[in-house]
Amino acid sequence: MNIFRKMLGGVALIVVGGVVVVTALGIYRFNVMESDIFLTPTPDHMVGSWLEEKPALEGTALYQGMELRADGKAFSINMATLPYSTWSMDGDHLVLEGRSIGNGVSFDFSMRYRVQSLRADKNAMTLVDDTGRTIPYIREPESQSAGNSRFSAD
Repeated sequence: MNIFRKMLGGVALIVVGGVVVVTALGIYRFNVMESDIFLTPTPDHMVGSWLEEKPALEGTALYQGMELRADGKAFSINMATLPYSTWSMDGDHLVLEGRSIGNGVSFDFSMRYRVQSLRADKNAMTLVDDTGRTIPYIREPESQSAGNSRFSAD
C-alpha cells in the first residue's frame, strides 16, 4: 500500500492507524483511497456475507465463506459439513461457533480468528487463524448471493 509519494523537501503527513504523524522528511503528495484505510473491527462492520478471495476448489467458481447476521446468527456458505450457528466479536477476534458434520463423527466447535485488517469501505478483510494462516475475504456481491448455498447448525 503506497499512501504517499516523495516529491521535494518539506513536511510530510503520514496516516498510521488513524493517527497523523508529521515528519520533516519531504513534501509528499497524498493519493489515499478509501481502500487504503483500515478500521478497527466492530460487530456492525462485520455483518454481511464474506467469501474467501480464492475459490475453494482450484479451477472452479465455488467460493466458501460465512454470512454473519446482526442478531448473532451465522451461516456457512458452500460448506455443508461445517455449518455455523452463531458469531460474536471478542476484541479484535471473530468467534464462530457451529457443528462439524462428516466422516461419521459430528461435534460442536468454536473457532477464533484475529481480524488482521478490515478496509474502511468494508468490502475486504483478512483473518488470521490459530496456526497463523491468513485468509483474505471479500464481501459477497449481491449478484452472486443467489448462487451460493447457506448452512446453519441450528
